[in-house]
Amino acid sequence: MVKMVKYGFAYSIDDIAGAGIAYRLVENLGLRCLDYEDPKLKYLCKLVDSRSYEIELLGGFIDDVVYLEYLDQYFKDSNVIVIFSRHSSSAAVPSLTVHYPGNPRRDPSHGGKPLELSYTMPSISTAFLRNLYKVADESGLLSNFEVSFEATHHGPTGNKKPIIFIEIGSTEKEWRDISLHEVWAKAIEKILYNENIYCRYFAVGFGGPHYSKRFTEMSIEDKYCFGHIIPRYSIKELDTNDFLKIALESIERSYERINLVVAEKKSFTSDKLKALEDLCKRVGLEVLKI
Repeated sequence: MVKMVKYGFAYSIDDIAGAGIAYRLVENLGLRCLDYEDPKLKYLCKLVDSRSYEIELLGGFIDDVVYLEYLDQYFKDSNVIVIFSRHSSSAAVPSLTVHYPGNPRRDPSHGGKPLELSYTMPSISTAFLRNLYKVADESGLLSNFEVSFEATHHGPTGNKKPIIFIEIGSTEKEWRDISLHEVWAKAIEKILYNENIYCRYFAVGFGGPHYSKRFTEMSIEDKYCFGHIIPRYSIKELDTNDFLKIALESIERSYERINLVVAEKKSFTSDKLKALEDLCKRVGLEVLKI
């Protein structure tokens, strides 16, 4: 069961998918938007009636979403900040996805400080995924779209509040699709109306591909709530010391106490899996190997 959460919503004004989701949400919830005289924030939207949605504000920012390292300054009363965004992939897979930002690599080219992860709130990201899945099912999208968690990737990583990305992918066709903007707006409304969500396990995941099919299935079954998901390509790239730094940070940077680590065995060399098990033993966590 999740306590009441106050949300902040953010998007980049140059992101057609993010701006599209924002527009639909503004229309559906009756938010009032004004131009804002600020070097970072272009539009600011707030509730204009007495409905009990726990929304601090919705902001349209000038910078690209991966560089929004300063959101804590604008969302002072929010418990969670949700960023609306496009998603790109070389395979052009039509997708609706949820993920946490973080840079579990030494390459800074996609934003975020190298080897730094954002803060998480696993129950809330899982609430977004579950409600997205329901709305996508009702809209007949599950046969044509990847609806899933993505692995942790790109910035921003420097905010102290949990940051959740909700995305539309993977080409301009999907980014501009008003029906997909509406799917996300409906999923968000479901969360605002009913924030209760069951989590038997607050988990972090290790292994699997970028689109985290196995961890998505575990989450939709209503037992597992995932924070960071570190994919096999990141595990392979990291040396053992860097991997253990990322593993520990994925556990510690959660506002809900992580009580389970889930590891896909075939994504690991034996030495890295042993190192992960030893780390979890030291911090008192069970490792579920799948």
